[in-house]
Amino acid sequence: MIPLYVDPTAGGMLLQVLLGGVAGIAVVVRLFWYRIKTALTGRGRSGDREDR
Repeated sequence: MIPLYVDPTAGGMLLQVLLGGVAGIAVVVRLFWYRIKTALTGRGRSGDREDR
């Protein structure tokens, strides 16, 4: 038998965990954005200076 009722407290905790995880991922991406961008594009700081 599958339970169809979710206690409001459990639902609120689940929502809080999900939102906290999304916020945590956003903070990590923000902190390491330059490294992520460099890894995806394959260009370092020297490549950025040549474009200017």
